[in-house]
Amino acid sequence: MAEDRKVLARGLRRRDPELLNGLIEQYQYRLFRYLLYLTASPETAEDLFQETWIRVLLFVAGVVTAVAITLGSIILLAGYVNQDAKRRGMNSTLWTILVAMLLPAYLFTGFVIYFLIREPLPYHCTQCGSMVSARFNFCPQCKCNLRPTCRQCKREVGERDRYCPYCGEDVSAG
Repeated sequence: MAEDRKVLARGLRRRDPELLNGLIEQYQYRLFRYLLYLTASPETAEDLFQETWIRVLLFVAGVVTAVAITLGSIILLAGYVNQDAKRRGMNSTLWTILVAMLLPAYLFTGFVIYFLIREPLPYHCTQCGSMVSARFNFCPQCKCNLRPTCRQCKREVGERDRYCPYCGEDVSAG
């Protein structure tokens, strides 16, 4: 009996018309008789009978649609992770596999981990134009200072700062 239900569920997910016709034929008489007993009207029983099968079809279509939307979302997110990791100079294959492996057991945990520890986007050096990691303080090609630092305490200061917020040194001069 349980195996029959599994076969029925698989067939309904595949939208097998023969299976659906067999299901309707199997329960048609019993369902119609029950509805006729409840309503005492053949016309009303027929309307309810048709409405019941429409709801069965809509339910099956809804389940299939939900599964399709979920799988589509997963594929799109995995594709995004792959492309984003390439753009950031990270190992895109590793991250795509990691996200896909964590998906069945932990749902979107792989995506959250990726977004928490991904590298910042690289940018162009203002002096020579070569691509530089966002974590670098100096350009490896031309030695341009990418992040202004205080001469006294060596901490990073803002480009528009006149004085170092840590030691008070005048950073605008020089």
